Amino acid sequence: MMKSKKILYFLLMSIYLFAFQSAWARSFQSHESIKEAALEYVHNMMQEQQQKVTIKVGRLDSRLKLKQCNKLLEAFTPPGSKLVGNSTIGVRCEDGKKPWTMYISVTIKTLKNVVIASRSISKGDILSKFHLSVVEKEIGNSYMKYFSSTDGLMGKEITRNINAGEIIKPNLVKNPLVIKRGELVSIISRKIGLEVRSIGKALQNGALGDTIRVTNTKSKKTIDGVVIGSGKVQVNR
Repeated sequence: MMKSKKILYFLLMSIYLFAFQSAWARSFQSHESIKEAALEYVHNMMQEQQQKVTIKVGRLDSRLKLKQCNKLLEAFTPPGSKLVGNSTIGVRCEDGKKPWTMYISVTIKTLKNVVIASRSISKGDILSKFHLSVVEKEIGNSYMKYFSSTDGLMGKEITRNINAGEIIKPNLVKNPLVIKRGELVSIISRKIGLEVRSIGKALQNGALGDTIRVTNTKSKKTIDGVVIGSGKVQVNR
């Protein structure tokens, strides 16, 4: 009989302690609800921008105790933070009696189409469709420069050796030379619909769009001209 009373006592005490702990826990905001608010906010913001992303919410200090909010939690982007890479999201409770605000770290990686080398490419090679592929990659830093399509890359010259799988960045390509120093070029001068052509000698190497010095072989005058094609320089007068 005595043993049964002890068992009943311990059972009642266990139920009491469980109820007490549950009530105590309910008086504080759960960490999961805070993380979910931050995650949902970032997800919705990135959906509006029509971007594919992976989002990882940081851990909260286990000692953090915030009063249970009687309203829906509101997440926001703090001043100075951006929804890219390692960032910070604010979560606040606007309960008039017990308002609070806290900040949680998030890692946002954007999935974007990126042009990569489909094979090893040597310095000086001229790009063709066989050199390039477009794949989806995580881009953590939005300031990283890259190409999202191969448009405009065909015919570009590679400035250094590139390994297969490497991202093609703007500093790795340039327009190939179409004029070499010392060669004869056609100087084209246009003014009000009138076009005059003369022969000149290039004093510099030039790629498309470059401005180079040329000497008119007839007048011996040295002028600046824009390279517009192979062996062609345009002078605006």
